[in-house]
Amino acid sequence: MEKTRLTVQTRMPLDNPARIWSAVSDMKKEFLKEINAFMDAHAMKWTQFGKLAMNDKSFVNNLMIDGRDVKISTIEKVRKFMRTYKERNGATKVAAE
Repeated sequence: MEKTRLTVQTRMPLDNPARIWSAVSDMKKEFLKEINAFMDAHAMKWTQFGKLAMNDKSFVNNLMIDGRDVKISTIEKVRKFMRTYKERNGATKVAAE
């Protein structure tokens, strides 16, 4: 009787890694644009946004200046913060002035 060898694939096959990294980069750029628009609309500084959204004053600086990568779960958490902040505080803080 011939033994059959089973192999386990440990990596997902990627047809074009450059295309995947480009898409990730585009997603991060869009996310940073969302953060900037939010901060502009609410007259909020980077440190204030980071503290409120992630309990990390250097969060925005780390993303924009240091180029830190961001996880999908972090993007979801920040977007939830922005959505609920708008609901609690109205459309824009600037409009209230």
